[in-house]
Amino acid sequence: MARFEDYATKYQTVRMERRDGILQMTFHTDGGPLQWGLLPHGEFPQAFRDVGSDPENKVVILTGTGETYSGPRVAGGTGMRSTPAQWDRVYWEGKHLLMSLLDIEAGRWPSSSRGNPRSSSATRACSSPSPSSASSSTTWATASRWKA
Repeated sequence: MARFEDYATKYQTVRMERRDGILQMTFHTDGGPLQWGLLPHGEFPQAFRDVGSDPENKVVILTGTGETYSGPRVAGGTGMRSTPAQWDRVYWEGKHLLMSLLDIEAGRWPSSSRGNPRSSSATRACSSPSPSSASSSTTWATASRWKA
């Protein structure tokens, strides 16, 4: 299991802040909007693994910096990869980035809870809110459940 203190400042393109179990991950390049390139592409899979394996993360918020969530690619980037080894790296990182993101189980119920955590009303509300409910209130309800 990862501990926040061990990974909070580990990544150049992700700033992390956690209060009361609510983790905010801010994607950036040198403090400004994230410029997509090989660095964040390589860092995100491990960052998501760290976040997902920390049971103290109850809610995870992903956000950007500045006017855009993710800005243009890094200047001078090659865009297309020209060798099979380069394509293999990009494919492997991309696959692990997505799988690590999907493996984040923020809001896990404490081990003392009964029943299947996936069947809880808080988890259901978060994963499939009704059309009449606002996603921000659903997130708040899920987060407030942990304060009880």
